[in-house]
Amino acid sequence: MLDLKISDYAKSQIKGIADYGHKHWGQLQSDEYVNDLFGVLEMLQQYPNAGRLFEYDWSYFAQEKIYFFPNKNHQIFYLITKDAVEIIAVGGSWQLPENVLS
Repeated sequence: MLDLKISDYAKSQIKGIADYGHKHWGQLQSDEYVNDLFGVLEMLQQYPNAGRLFEYDWSYFAQEKIYFFPNKNHQIFYLITKDAVEIIAVGGSWQLPENVLS
């Protein structure tokens, strides 16, 4: 099985999701949402090809094979390397990719 790596940027986004959930829906629902999110990250670790190749007309992305996987109200962006699934960003499904991946 591949390793699971989560970038500092993605960690800060997940913390923001948890904080927002706690503020608006309470600790229990926030914990459930974040636990579900981590369950999806673990699933991607086991089945990295479950996501779709992210295709966007930016020269930066032409050099990287970035995948994304939708989960409830968020999109998970990640790379697949020889040894790991690297989570690079987690953003709201309503956000433009340039705001999620910056």
